Amino acid sequence: MNPTRALCPKCQTEVTFVEGHGRRTCTSCGWSHALASAPVADSGAFAPVWTILRVFLWVAVILVAVATVGLAVLFVGCATAFKM
Repeated sequence: MNPTRALCPKCQTEVTFVEGHGRRTCTSCGWSHALASAPVADSGAFAPVWTILRVFLWVAVILVAVATVGLAVLFVGCATAFKM
């Protein structure tokens, strides 16, 4: 199996990184960075709540738009009927 090669951000060469002690180290210049740590608490815990609120917001916007168009039609109809 061939080792994975990557571009080192410090020396800008394609090298094979050595993994050990929770760090990944460049074999050319010695630059290292920490490996991925344990996953952080789920930030999407409130995603269903926000989805429901977004749906209600869209329903409210649509109802306001329909009411506005309805009032405009009513106004134009009354103005036409009573020749204001």
